Amino acid sequence: MLHRLLLPTYILLLSLPFPLPADAAVPLYSNSTHHPYSHPDPESVVREVQRQVESSRRRALLRDKKKDQSSCLTGNPIDDCWRCSGDWRSNRQRLADCGLGFGRDALGGKGGPIYAVTDSSDRDPVNPAPGTLRYGAIQEGPLWIVFAGDMTIRLNEELIVNSFKTIDGRGANVHIAGGACSTPRTRTWRRPRA
Repeated sequence: MLHRLLLPTYILLLSLPFPLPADAAVPLYSNSTHHPYSHPDPESVVREVQRQVESSRRRALLRDKKKDQSSCLTGNPIDDCWRCSGDWRSNRQRLADCGLGFGRDALGGKGGPIYAVTDSSDRDPVNPAPGTLRYGAIQEGPLWIVFAGDMTIRLNEELIVNSFKTIDGRGANVHIAGGACSTPRTRTWRRPRA
């Protein structure tokens, strides 16, 4: 009977992907709030996100009570930000100004050209064809990646995403499949709901 009362124990093992020299004066931080690059008050960031989500939900509930279906309010503050700003298709990069939380200052592809994925193939991961997601993901510099239409992209290899990219799936039903994964490299990764 005692074994039924005991809670399961989970062990999380962390390892560094590189060796540390024995004489290294690099402090190891057991708590991310003491890391030198952490936010000075992470709890305030969380409280602000919670406040914005609650405010957005209240506005959406009021809209529902009034039976106003023409409103752009969704109950999600990020979606509300871009949906309520007019014709989002003509100003897609406005989404970069809608960030919340710790990623709110991430740039992604803001300021870069718009790149449209027109080809759902992934035939040559080493030399991808223009028009494919992989081709856009490996370009240098900021790039805002959109999809020309609904598509399923079956990746043959891991998708490496270079810095300063935004993958914007708004307005298209896009599925990335095939068992391969994506690996952002010093990145901003946003795939908002349409």
